[in-house]
Amino acid sequence: MNMKIIVILICTLMIAAALPITTAFTANKKKESDGIETLADYPTAKFSWKAYGFSPFFAFVVTDASDSIDAEKYRWQVDDDSWSVMSSSSKKLFFFPDGQMHKINLEVTNSNGNTGMISHLVFARPLLKSGSGSYSISYITEYDWLDDLSKKYLSAQSTEIQYVFNAAGWSKEFAKTGSSVTESTFKNDVSTSNFHYHCGHGICSIVKTELALKNWLSTVEPSEVKNKWNNKCKWVWLHSCHMLEDCNTPGYDKDHFRNLWAGALNTCHMILGYASVTYPSYSVVSEFFNEALGIGKSFYPKGSDILSSYKIATKFAHGSNVKATVIADTYDQLYDDHLYGQGTVQSDETNNDNTYYTITPWGC
Repeated sequence: MNMKIIVILICTLMIAAALPITTAFTANKKKESDGIETLADYPTAKFSWKAYGFSPFFAFVVTDASDSIDAEKYRWQVDDDSWSVMSSSSKKLFFFPDGQMHKINLEVTNSNGNTGMISHLVFARPLLKSGSGSYSISYITEYDWLDDLSKKYLSAQSTEIQYVFNAAGWSKEFAKTGSSVTESTFKNDVSTSNFHYHCGHGICSIVKTELALKNWLSTVEPSEVKNKWNNKCKWVWLHSCHMLEDCNTPGYDKDHFRNLWAGALNTCHMILGYASVTYPSYSVVSEFFNEALGIGKSFYPKGSDILSSYKIATKFAHGSNVKATVIADTYDQLYDDHLYGQGTVQSDETNNDNTYYTITPWGC
């Protein structure tokens, strides 16, 4: 049966800035007479807040060493509890399930012994989650025949995905790495979860693109997963080079590679991928879930649709040499599909008519 793919060029999205859910107050003064902001030899530090819109509420606080003056020591204090020492440029999670006001102190000491302190108050407004799902992860850092990928970055990406999904009330079906990622992972296991994320090398040949496994002699070809992404599977993110690239081989349609991977869509709604080289990136993962799970949105704490979230994340995190795109099974899935609990989740396609929807790859 012939397969057709519908290409849609969409306009630049207007993105409204989300207001923070937390309330930051001015810094405490070291002395009543002089604030630390006005003394050049005293250290300062920057609070960055990400508020997770789930109940119980958590505040996600990041210290930024670039805003510190030769900082050597950081200490945290929550309310009147004991001080805790942490390294610079670190992250700290605070859990506030009670919805009450809390105070967090950050003390920074520089190399000459001067100490400054910033205090913030956090109003922890609990927000009810309205749905949950399941997720799975696969990634490969070490290859027998290809260059290895950064274990640091891929591990951080995996940790971030597990953290945000767990915070949203989703359950983990599996997390596989290295040689445990096999053809069966994509033929069978992907369909056991609603959202699957994979990061690893991709290979582009003359007539097809393939996912590289640890041993390059073993790959995952689109023909091997045709109609396989079914049952629970709704979204698959292939964070690999070239998977959804334009085909420039004479005699083949430009969408040939995307057509091949689109054949995997059964009950699966969408494949997120790249039409060029790409790189491991903690930022693209973090930014995608910030958008898709509504992290940091206060007045309307719901996630954006998946396409918009992916566009925002890839443009935020990647360079201009990276192009991204998606394939969806229906028009509505392309433009108005959301993760569970964040908005409308479109119906599965029932007739499997081999018609798919994509948009022109965008430069990041």
